[in-house]
Amino acid sequence: MVHKTQRPLAIPLNDAAYSVLGAWRGMRKGPYVFYNQMTGDRFRDLKAGFKLACKQSGVEGFTWHTLRHTFASRLLRNGSDIVTVKELLGHSTVVVTMRYAHTNDEAKTRAVKALKASDRIVTVRAKPRRTKQ
Repeated sequence: MVHKTQRPLAIPLNDAAYSVLGAWRGMRKGPYVFYNQMTGDRFRDLKAGFKLACKQSGVEGFTWHTLRHTFASRLLRNGSDIVTVKELLGHSTVVVTMRYAHTNDEAKTRAVKALKASDRIVTVRAKPRRTKQ
């Protein structure tokens, strides 16, 4: 896949995604993975089609970027590191990825529970010394 920056972007698929694409492949009519079933040609305006599908299903406030935010948040919630998520989203910096990384109470609770009972060291910030002027 070529990313919008024209850099190749390899995205691995999990078993569920691979299975869906395999099933779709058997029904596909033409060279495109996703195509307009009415014409057999590629989609010309994905945003319009996505918007129409959301409207027809009664889903409001849902965009392509909602899918990216959900993907990033789920990866992080399930233990992926931020650098890996950055690479999967095709971002140039972790700072950009942080906009997509939404934490939740469950993740915060899990992080605190991961601390061992033996972690009894407390980090105290020393007060800066004032120099006489």
